[in-house]
Amino acid sequence: MLSDSESELFITQSSFSGGTSIELSKNNFESLFAGADNEKAVDNFNLRTEDLLTDLFTDKEDSGRGITTVTDKEIQARNEGRIPQNTKRATSWSTRVWDDWATERNSLPINDSDTFVVAPNSGILKTLCNFELSFWLSKFVYEIRKKDKSEYPPNSLYLLCTGLQRYLRETGAPELKIFESPHFKLFQDSLDAEMKRLTAKGLGCEIKQAEPITEDEEQLMWTKGVLGDTDPKTLLNTLFFLIGKFFALRSGEEHRSLTFDQIRVIKGSDKERSKLQYTSFGEKNYAGGLKHRKLRPKTVEQHDNPSNPERCIVRIFEKYQSKCPKLKPGSALYLTPKRKVSSDDEVWYTKTPVGKNTLRKVVQDRCRDAGIEGYKTNHSLRATTCTIGLEKGVPEKLVMERTGHRTVKSLHTYQRVSDAQKEIVSDVLQG
Repeated sequence: MLSDSESELFITQSSFSGGTSIELSKNNFESLFAGADNEKAVDNFNLRTEDLLTDLFTDKEDSGRGITTVTDKEIQARNEGRIPQNTKRATSWSTRVWDDWATERNSLPINDSDTFVVAPNSGILKTLCNFELSFWLSKFVYEIRKKDKSEYPPNSLYLLCTGLQRYLRETGAPELKIFESPHFKLFQDSLDAEMKRLTAKGLGCEIKQAEPITEDEEQLMWTKGVLGDTDPKTLLNTLFFLIGKFFALRSGEEHRSLTFDQIRVIKGSDKERSKLQYTSFGEKNYAGGLKHRKLRPKTVEQHDNPSNPERCIVRIFEKYQSKCPKLKPGSALYLTPKRKVSSDDEVWYTKTPVGKNTLRKVVQDRCRDAGIEGYKTNHSLRATTCTIGLEKGVPEKLVMERTGHRTVKSLHTYQRVSDAQKEIVSDVLQG
C-alpha cells in the first residue's frame, strides 16, 4: 500500500489520457509536485524533473531526437576509455612481466616432477582451469625477479598480481576472484608466504611519499622569483602551483585536463570577498560513472588575498587570462608561452596546450630552481593542502571538501608529520 503522500505522487498513464479533467501543461504538471518531495517522485521515473518535463512537453511535431549512431568498434573504444591511464599502464606492466617470466622459464630445463611444465603466456591465461591458473600464479610469485635480477618489494609483488586479475577480468573472466576464492588457496598461501619473507628481509620498508611544501619553502620560492608574475613562464608556473595547492589536484595529467570552463572568478560583494571557483569535470574520487552517480562533482572556492596581493590566486588568474589569446569554449587552461615576448605585449601565450611531460615535472623543477631538497612532486601540492589544513585546525570536513576524499581515513594518508613534530614527540618521551 502507498502512503497518502506517495499515492499523490504516483502518476499513471491514465493521468494523461484524453478523458482526464486536467488541462495538461508544463505549469499544471509542476503543480502536481507542489509541496511534495519532487526529487523522490522523479526518482520513481529515474529521471530528473527537468529532463522529464522536456520529454513530455517538447513540441510533438518535431519527433526527432538528434541521435547519433555508434559502431561496434566505437562502443569498444569508448568502454575502454573509461579506464584511467594509470590503471591501463599498471595492467600492461603486469602482463608484460608475466610474459617475460614465462618466456625465460620455458627456456630453462624442464622439471618432470612438476604437475605442469610449460608456463602459459598472458594471452591464454583465461583458458586455464582454476587449479592450473592457481598453480602458475604460485610459481610466478616465488620465481619472478626484476630485470636487474633483484626481488620485488612485497607491495609491488601484490600489485603485479592485482594487475593480472584485472587483465583476466577484462578479457573474459569478470567473475574471477583470485584473492578470495577457495579455488585459489594455493596461490593465496604462496603470495602471503612470499610477501612475509620479503618483508623480513627489509624489502619495501621505506615507502616513498611526496613531501608537502612547507611555508618556509614556499616563501623561498617567492623570494627567489621562482614564483611570481614577471614573465610568461613564471606566471604559468605560479598559476599551476596555486591551483594545485588550493584545489588539491594530483598529477600533471589532472592539470593537463583542466579547461577554462572549470575556472571562473566570482566578484565580491559587501558580504563576501572575490573568489576563484574550480569545478571538477571528473577525477579519481569523482569519475562520474555508475559507482559515483550519487556523488556531486567537487566544487572548491579560494578567496582573494588582500593581505598579500602578490600571492593572490584571483589576481594571478585574472592576469594570466588577460594575457591569453581568444579561445574557444573548452580550451585547455595551461597554454605554451610565446618564444619572444615583452612585458608590454597584450598576448603572452599561444593557443597550444602545454604538454603532459612538461606539466608532470612543474613542482620538481621549481623546487630544484629554488634549491629545495627532498622528494617533491606535483602530488606534494595535494599533500600540502591536507597537511597545512589539518595542522592549523581546519575541520576535517572542510579539508575533505577541498581534496574530494570521502572518508577521514583516506584523508589522513595525505597528512605528513613534520620534523618539528617528531622532535616534540621525542622530547616529550625523554621527559
